[in-house]
Amino acid sequence: MTGTHWIVEGRVDPRWPINTRGNIGEVFPEVLTPLTYALAVKAAEAGWREAYRNMGIASAKDFRDAEPVIIGLYGGYGYLNLSYLRMLGVRAPGSSAEAIDVSFFGEGNPPPYQRRKGDVRPLNSAKILVTVMKALNQKAMPAAVADSQAAVAAWDARQPD
Repeated sequence: MTGTHWIVEGRVDPRWPINTRGNIGEVFPEVLTPLTYALAVKAAEAGWREAYRNMGIASAKDFRDAEPVIIGLYGGYGYLNLSYLRMLGVRAPGSSAEAIDVSFFGEGNPPPYQRRKGDVRPLNSAKILVTVMKALNQKAMPAAVADSQAAVAAWDARQPD
C-alpha cells in the first residue's frame, strides 16, 4: 500500500501480504482511532506474538520488527493477517492452511495458500504438539486462571444487588 490513507497507517509486510476483515469486524467494526491503535492494536499484537511463541506457532524469523503484522490497520480499518494466521494450520500437526481459511472465510474465496521457504518448521510442530498434550493432560486449573476467577468473584461480590 503506497502512501498514508488514514491518520495512522500500518505497513503490509511483503512476507505476509494477505489480510482480511473476517473475524476482526466483530471486535473493531468501525474506523480505528489513533488512541485505539496505540492502546489496543499494538498490545494485542504483542500478546498474540507471545502466545504464538509460547505455543510453538511463531518462529523467531517470522517477524522483522515490532511493527504490527498479525493485526493490521489500513485505510482506518483493522485487519487480520490471513497469511500469518495460516501458519497455525501449516505448523500444527493434523491441520492445514485450508482449515484456517475455512474458519476465517467460511464459504469465501481467499487466494490459495502457496508454500514458501520457512513456512514448515518441524521443531515448531513438535512444540505445538507438546503444548496441546500438556493442556489436555491438565489435572488442575492453572494458577493464573484460578487467580482471575477469584478476582472476578471478589469484584462481583462487591457489586450492589
